[in-house]
Amino acid sequence: MAERVIAAGPEIPIDIDALQEDVLRYSRSGNDLTIDLKSGDSILVTDFYVPAENGSLHSLVFADGMVMEGDETTSGLGDDMEPAVLAGLGILGIGALAGGGGGGSDPTDATDPTDATDPTDATDP
Repeated sequence: MAERVIAAGPEIPIDIDALQEDVLRYSRSGNDLTIDLKSGDSILVTDFYVPAENGSLHSLVFADGMVMEGDETTSGLGDDMEPAVLAGLGILGIGALAGGGGGGSDPTDATDPTDATDPTDATDP
């Protein structure tokens, strides 16, 4: 198990010598991003969440050219997000946009077992 350290500098793209499919999870600690690989190795990108000189967030460029924007690594949802969870959240977001139309009611309101205990129910879109 090896840890490689990359310092995010003024450049926005940060090259990662792994494929996105090799990633087990991303985790944030302060301004640093840790990328845990399925092999047991990890990549620490220091100051990843510090904006570049032009104010843009950094992005990861994987070995196959796949690009992942900085806000996609944790999506503000907390630490230790797994890529599959992030991908699912993206699909849910697209579905919500496509389903748009309004109406103002959540189709799961009648079937959501956590409605009584969900503190965000009043603020759910």
